[in-house]
Amino acid sequence: MARIIRNFEIMEKIGMGGMATIYKAKQTSLDRVVAIKELHSHLASDKEIIERFEKEAKSVAKLQHENLVNIIDYGKEGNSYFIAMEFVEGGLTFKDLLAKVKKFPIPIALRVVTEVLKGLEYAHDKGIFHRDIKPANVMISKDGSIKIADFGIAKNLESAGQTKTGQAVGTPAYMSPEQLAGRKVDARTDLFSLGVMFYEMLGGIRPFPGDTLHTIITQIIQTTPRPVEELDPLVPLEISKIVVKSLEKDMDKRYSSATEMLKDLQDYMQKESISLTKKDMAAFVADPSNYIQKQRQQDITEFMDKGSYYMNLGIGRIDDAIAEFKKVMILDPNNAQAKELLEKLEKEKAKAPPPKKVEKPAAKPAPTPKEARRAPAVAVTAAAPGVGIGRIAMIAGGVIALVGISIGSYFLLQSSTPREAKVETSKVASLPAPAPGGATAFLSVNTEPGGAIILIDGKSVSDKSPTVIANVAAGEHLIALKKDGYVDQEQRINLMPGTTGKIDAILKQIPKATEAKPEAPKREASIPKPKELEPGFLKIRVSGAPWAKVYIDDTYIDQTPIASPIKLQAGKHTLALENPNFPKYTESIVIASNKTLDKTVVLKIPEPALLKVNVTPWADVYVDGKKVATTPIAEPLKITPGTHTILLSNPGCEEWFESIDFKSGQTVKKIVSLKVKK
Repeated sequence: MARIIRNFEIMEKIGMGGMATIYKAKQTSLDRVVAIKELHSHLASDKEIIERFEKEAKSVAKLQHENLVNIIDYGKEGNSYFIAMEFVEGGLTFKDLLAKVKKFPIPIALRVVTEVLKGLEYAHDKGIFHRDIKPANVMISKDGSIKIADFGIAKNLESAGQTKTGQAVGTPAYMSPEQLAGRKVDARTDLFSLGVMFYEMLGGIRPFPGDTLHTIITQIIQTTPRPVEELDPLVPLEISKIVVKSLEKDMDKRYSSATEMLKDLQDYMQKESISLTKKDMAAFVADPSNYIQKQRQQDITEFMDKGSYYMNLGIGRIDDAIAEFKKVMILDPNNAQAKELLEKLEKEKAKAPPPKKVEKPAAKPAPTPKEARRAPAVAVTAAAPGVGIGRIAMIAGGVIALVGISIGSYFLLQSSTPREAKVETSKVASLPAPAPGGATAFLSVNTEPGGAIILIDGKSVSDKSPTVIANVAAGEHLIALKKDGYVDQEQRINLMPGTTGKIDAILKQIPKATEAKPEAPKREASIPKPKELEPGFLKIRVSGAPWAKVYIDDTYIDQTPIASPIKLQAGKHTLALENPNFPKYTESIVIASNKTLDKTVVLKIPEPALLKVNVTPWADVYVDGKKVATTPIAEPLKITPGTHTILLSNPGCEEWFESIDFKSGQTVKKIVSLKVKK
């Protein structure tokens, strides 16, 4: 007879971990398949673990998002504590996938990270952090859906059980420096862990490799990983910069939120026309090797097309052509055509005369509208999902855009719209001449209605729309359009040298607020509105510590010493001071209008905690990655209060580590028998 837990019928065991056993089960009330995670019986009798279990389960159960493995039910049935959660059909973890392919195609890695960020963004907005993001906790279903598993619960239960079981809680390879050092964690901790996973998917190795826990912990805390583009030259610099920022050891230099990191990735994907679907992800999961081979061939074709395109533009784009053919050689070292073209271009480049030095280059004359209409045009077209410019889009798009813009510009400049006056055919703006040798292009801007202010990369142009702008530097630009009474618009455009790019925009009018009907005058005397208070100031000094980070209402302000008073809105605020070697200081302060609060805070070093370690056979003892002693130790080790990672290392045994919360004046005793390596 099948075992029943509440209204869940156990079907089969599908996994087991240090904290729980996982079953596939059927929810009889709704006739659907679910996953059941049941705590091990020896943990079910631990009061602290159960309290954490119930608290976390209640919080995480409120999270319902397509990128999270959602919790259906939790509770106690007899002596069993369980969590019922969504069953991921045909689900694989990214740990499983990385074991198969080592390195992911760049579009696939981007899709994975953006989907995980969407889940993190949702959870972080609810004030819940995962604290254990790693490939084993990110799943992909048979249909290509990406989901984060074990949100919050497993990590907290492990933390509760560490000091009681004396067992290691898994690899720290994806943990952040602040986690290993026992400092306060927040949303940025999850972003670091995701950055490690992102690096691994792109580069094929972890950013902090090591054969021992001590090596890994030391690398995370102290070393900077190799740039991922050194591991794979095809990784774009923009993506490498995103990875680097996510892996900053200083939390304040890291991405501040999942939203910020997600925006950078989505902006890049939009610029490069990368748009994978669940169907693409499902195809990758079904046969990763075949998918990678097809993507490789697709990339080779694209790089060959782009290289040929740049080569036909002449000596001015020879470096771009060489770069594209070099990409082909990275993917296919035996490609005879790419090798031949590469050798030819490098010889032409060597023979090309150096650019002439010009004392004072004359500005390139602005084209007449007729000349501008004759100039080759850039077509902004959507590329196929997951790929960049293809052979057909490059050839056909250029021809269609050239004809379309020439004809369209003619009729636009010769006729008027019902709402706009006729366009002045002589209206051509010109930017200052670029530096000698700088490639330029034209930009045609038309709006409905006209009269919009034009900003190129934040700098205003002298004329308003419609107009043609000359001497625009070739390359990518952000075009902003502003007009009173209308919603601001922004568009990105990539201008090729000597071409005319075209921006057409229909401006949306800002809806007017509905005027409220005047109320009948009241007989009572109206109460005057209180005047807004003038701001006040806070002068902060810290003694007892060389420095401290100052936070006001959870917002980082500066690091002491701070020369000038801090300007604050009058009223109540929360002041916090942080230095990793001292307990966090928090106080509620009141700032009076037009007055300065002079505050001196003394940070006191608390009484240390003590650690007694008895290890068989023996071990080097590391605290937060630093060696402090070798057993046997006669006297207890003094430990600063807070959470610290303790590592025991013996070359002949498996390493042991544990994150322990030390309290002031507390003595922690650890008796550990290291397992001899087989």
